[in-house]
Amino acid sequence: MDFIELILTSLELVAEQVEDLTEPVYEHYYSESPESRGLMDHMDLLMCGRMLNEVITLLVMPDEDLQVTLKFEVKTHASNGVQLEMYGQFFNAIYVVVRDTLGQKWTPEFDTAWQQRIDFLNKEIATAVG
Repeated sequence: MDFIELILTSLELVAEQVEDLTEPVYEHYYSESPESRGLMDHMDLLMCGRMLNEVITLLVMPDEDLQVTLKFEVKTHASNGVQLEMYGQFFNAIYVVVRDTLGQKWTPEFDTAWQQRIDFLNKEIATAVG
């Protein structure tokens, strides 16, 4: 199983336990990136959920589709004051909430898949800026 399939499997397992990850993900994200809260004060829970879904899509998107999407997202969000490190912090918030939600169902394979994908996305985002 490749890392995208492993991430999808972990997300499916989480969906069996939790209806909506929006609140726990944002709670964790804001605790790790308090400056992000100020950038997102205008967003309601529905909008936050939509953004979370878009980021989850990035996590599982085929690599060949990623570059164009990332360039658009980075450019759009930069105009709103989003710093590059905030992307990694948000990916990490999703990872932590999924891992903690799964508890004993979390496997070393899931961990490796998530870490590899987050590392890859962080590198791709850094190159999308240039």
